[in-house]
Amino acid sequence: MPLNKLSVIPSNEQILKANEELSSRPDMDLINAANETGDEIANQFQQEQEIKFNNEVPLAEQAAAEAMRLKTEAQIAERARLLQIQHDRADTLDREREKMMNQQPPRPPVQPPTPPAQPPSSPSGHDMPADAPEPMDKYAAISQPQMNASFDVIPLPSEGKLYKIKKKSIKVAHLTAADENILTNPNIMDSGDFLEILFNRKILEPSLRYKDLHIGDRDAIMIWLRATGYGHQYPIQLFDPETAEQFEHIVDLSELKSKPLLAEPDKEGYLDFVLPVTNTQIKFKLFTIRDVDEIQAHIEEVTVAGVENVDTVTYSLSRQIIEIGGNRDRDYINNFVQSMRVGDSDGLRKYIDKIESGMDMKLEVGTPGSGSISTFLPINLKFFWPNL
Repeated sequence: MPLNKLSVIPSNEQILKANEELSSRPDMDLINAANETGDEIANQFQQEQEIKFNNEVPLAEQAAAEAMRLKTEAQIAERARLLQIQHDRADTLDREREKMMNQQPPRPPVQPPTPPAQPPSSPSGHDMPADAPEPMDKYAAISQPQMNASFDVIPLPSEGKLYKIKKKSIKVAHLTAADENILTNPNIMDSGDFLEILFNRKILEPSLRYKDLHIGDRDAIMIWLRATGYGHQYPIQLFDPETAEQFEHIVDLSELKSKPLLAEPDKEGYLDFVLPVTNTQIKFKLFTIRDVDEIQAHIEEVTVAGVENVDTVTYSLSRQIIEIGGNRDRDYINNFVQSMRVGDSDGLRKYIDKIESGMDMKLEVGTPGSGSISTFLPINLKFFWPNL
């Protein structure tokens, strides 16, 4: 509805009329009349401005716009908070996965059993005489290969090229009820020797023990044991980055692919490489479980000792490099590593990542929000303890 146009400029008729009225009044009346006329004009102008403003932007719309602005700011702040939660949770999962892959699996939350009146018999079924001396390794008896157990022949991702036996496949026994004595024994779990005992029981190759395995072959055997012992379906918990909500995903372990060794080692199992910066010819080895454990033990030792500069990189390189320009003297190799060009060490690591054999643990998982996330297979309590 159009507004009536208001004006603050008086017409000629209004001016003449006002002059006539003023000329007939005393001086004070003239002053008062002039003041009244000014007030009337000011009030009229203020009314016009208020009507014009109210017509252009109603108060209700102003309030709605302000409420929308405040709501948008709150939504943006909440979105940032949820994303931060997701990032924190993702970092936690990555740290747990790395710890599980490089160390022993976490220990199950079980209470130590009440000691029996008589010493327990060996889980392997072989009774030891009461007066027999205690073996140097108290777990040696239960760590022997179970040669009479059912087994399958499984291929090694390395095709055995890194071992003296040079076997592409080895016999591995299935998990049995007797192995549950290990899976649920708190003393064994506390010792940190869980995987070593279990693998030494299951690998039916006397010349190949757990500590001799390369990382990729260890992973292949571990996945096979889990799949044949409890089934291929492995439930894992993940977080949807869109909603920051946890959801369950079932991994089919039988669909995981192995990665072959993409370089040919010599008869000793060593590999050749030319350092990209200094063009130096070297021989190196791929790490075994023994190497990884000893490197980790060294890092923990110097960390506890309070060493300010932990030599993780140089210590690992000095163990990995076997020969430099035909020279295998350990002092020479250690000195070379200390002054090794950063481009050379980085080039060696990238080459190892490219050629190393093992299992492809990368996963592409669809989320409930119709998105997808890239992650790695987590090895947690549910891997060997699915009923916990």
